[in-house]
Amino acid sequence: MATETQPLTFQQVIARHTPTLSAAAYTDLGPLTPVAFIQQLEQARDAFSTSSTLLREADAFEAALTYLTDAIELDDSDPDKAVLLRKADRHLSQVDASDF
Repeated sequence: MATETQPLTFQQVIARHTPTLSAAAYTDLGPLTPVAFIQQLEQARDAFSTSSTLLREADAFEAALTYLTDAIELDDSDPDKAVLLRKADRHLSQVDASDF
């Protein structure tokens, strides 16, 4: 199993997952700041948590939110930030935009 040695940035997480979040919101969200991305993710999680068919997605968003809200508080030089972003990225990668 290959390990990724390149640290993941908040902007990379946003770029990777804004298309999925846009699909979930049924609108083009455009460029997002980390705070706006977290807010949009919270809205999607809240909406999906009431749907029996989207609970898996709501759970993935909830897990990612936990890591992202912790990561946003850390300095970019803190090695824990990259770890938290990688974990959030993994959870967000479980959601397929074509499910919406």
